Amino acid sequence: MILKQAPFLKILPALIVGIVLGIFAPHKIVFYGLGIFGLLNLAFLGWRAWRGVESLKSLYVWGISANFMLLSLGYTLAFLHNFRHYDDHIQHLIADNTPVVYKAQVTQPPIVKTNTVRVFLSVQAIQKDSSWQPAQGEILANFALDTHSVRLAYGDELLIKSTINPTARSLNPEGLDLRTYYAVQHIYQQTYVPSEQFKLVDKGNTNWIMSKIYDLRAVLVQIFRQHCPTDNEFAVASALILGVRNDVSSEITNAYADTGAMHVLSVSGLHVGMIAWVLVWLFNRVRSKSPYWLGLRLCAVLLLIWLFAILTGATPPALRSAAMFSFVSAGQLLRRDANVYNSLASSAFFLLLYNPFWILDVGFQLSYLALWGIVYYQPKIYKQIFIQNKFGDWVWNLTAVSIAATISTLPISLYYFHQFSLASFLSGLVVIPISTIILPLGLLLLLLNFIPFLSSLLGVLFYWLVYVLNASVFLMQKIPYAVIEGIWIEYVDMCLLYLSFGLITWAFWRAKPRFLLLGMLPLCLVFWQRNQRFGESLDQAEVCVYHLYKGSAVSFIAGQKAYTLVDSLHNDPNKLAFMQQNYLYKRQIREHQILNFSGDYQKDFLIKNSPLLLFDTLAIAVQNQSYFQSEISFPAQWILLQNNPKLFKTNLLDLYPQTRLCIANGSNSPKMVARYQTWADSNGLVLHPTATLGAYVHKIR
Repeated sequence: MILKQAPFLKILPALIVGIVLGIFAPHKIVFYGLGIFGLLNLAFLGWRAWRGVESLKSLYVWGISANFMLLSLGYTLAFLHNFRHYDDHIQHLIADNTPVVYKAQVTQPPIVKTNTVRVFLSVQAIQKDSSWQPAQGEILANFALDTHSVRLAYGDELLIKSTINPTARSLNPEGLDLRTYYAVQHIYQQTYVPSEQFKLVDKGNTNWIMSKIYDLRAVLVQIFRQHCPTDNEFAVASALILGVRNDVSSEITNAYADTGAMHVLSVSGLHVGMIAWVLVWLFNRVRSKSPYWLGLRLCAVLLLIWLFAILTGATPPALRSAAMFSFVSAGQLLRRDANVYNSLASSAFFLLLYNPFWILDVGFQLSYLALWGIVYYQPKIYKQIFIQNKFGDWVWNLTAVSIAATISTLPISLYYFHQFSLASFLSGLVVIPISTIILPLGLLLLLLNFIPFLSSLLGVLFYWLVYVLNASVFLMQKIPYAVIEGIWIEYVDMCLLYLSFGLITWAFWRAKPRFLLLGMLPLCLVFWQRNQRFGESLDQAEVCVYHLYKGSAVSFIAGQKAYTLVDSLHNDPNKLAFMQQNYLYKRQIREHQILNFSGDYQKDFLIKNSPLLLFDTLAIAVQNQSYFQSEISFPAQWILLQNNPKLFKTNLLDLYPQTRLCIANGSNSPKMVARYQTWADSNGLVLHPTATLGAYVHKIR
């Protein structure tokens, strides 16, 4: 029944399959082959349409041909949107680690960080052999913070000399994959621009509309800064109302993520729905009998909705909401009943036509999965319990929404974030009502800020509501067992969980018990795989030498216990957790302790007797400026180089004759690492520099 009323729901899967193939299996031969075959298929469909459908068999042929054409379309779009396939892309015109002179334009308002200014650039030309060659490509640039870089603005045209390299991959195991994250934005290169290595050429020919939108957003952010004197409240207000998350700290992010309220910090359906409701209410105050008024009102509402979506950053959730509202409103204008599944699928269809790489965006995936879960599961869950009391019914309704969204997003949330928030059911009862009040109040504050007394009154009320929201979230975060952390699942596990959920849903929908039993099989397989990994972790022994910029960090794992050694200058728990937490989750670590590299000690399976580290069957000689060398020979298998030790005038190999591997971690300068490489090559050793090769992981058993 759903498929009959939602035609876009039938054609969307073929487009998605084509896009995924185009992203992960791009090839020019396949691109041209599918393109030609797609055109032939289109001609065949046209011929079938001209002849007319005569039988059920013809309907099947029509459906297969149409889906294959959509698959070809998805593959073609993904291939064409990957600008690295074009010959004038910068990756084909430059060499890594080689300075190049190029012209580029600032495509977004720069973001000022602690020591740098983050700027997104669009390359226009590069200099080769004293002449300019047209080029294209997006670059993530970090400019050294100075009086010139801090004045950069959207649309500025720059002349730059810097080294352009591919976007950095994660140098630590299971770390954040920035290449995939930035590939969604078609950014494949990055650079660091030192002071005085760029020159402002022109203010540039900017997009007038986008320029005014960015200027307006900056003014609105300053209004929130005026009325929200504390950093946390200002950051949440800017994120909640305008989608600006530049000032959101890791503390706030962790609190909202732990309580399942992260969706509040991104512009979504709640914001667009509120704006749409206000606009429709205002336009309904105008009484007109003109036959053109309805269409004019629709165009005005849609224009303002899309401008708001762009103003708040044009994130996938905001665009999804704007697109869905557009399709629903257009259906009402044409006097057709809107099917929410069709609106959901059609918005995804057209957004993927605009940018196929959004299929990789976590926000895009979570937004559609959560809304689908709410639309499908919430009514069914809500009907299971009848509460006559109005307040109790309201509480149960919100709880049903949280349960429905959790069901549809649980596998993908476990895969990406490795945690399950039990507090999300409680936070929904607190966060949603408060944010529903904050949103219109914040918009009203922005509109009436020019009235001094009224804006002050609204500002005080707005500030304290945001304060209460933050305080509630931080309080819920402290509830014991509010978050279950360390749940590690692989991509295959996520797919099996969705398969299980789908079969179980089908069983209840069609009242077929055998599908319920069938749906339990993938679930049992996931649990079996987890038990296998859990059993293996009980007897594991592993060493990981991380890459820590200008620092040292090494983890020793035995069973489900781990010790991490760090230097005293880099023992920030948040920084260390970002670097190693996912790796420890995957290794099923239940006990973890951070130790300092200085001093000697014995901890269970780990012995530190400077300059030696003894773990299981492994002996590591640590060489730095503090303890340069031992006086007796010792059978160390590795030498760990840290803090730029000068090895070249010592009898190091006489002290450690069995050593065949040297590891240079992130505490060593690039200049010294190059000297270590020459020294290692001349002595028949293998050098592993973590700055280029990433962390060194050694599995003993």
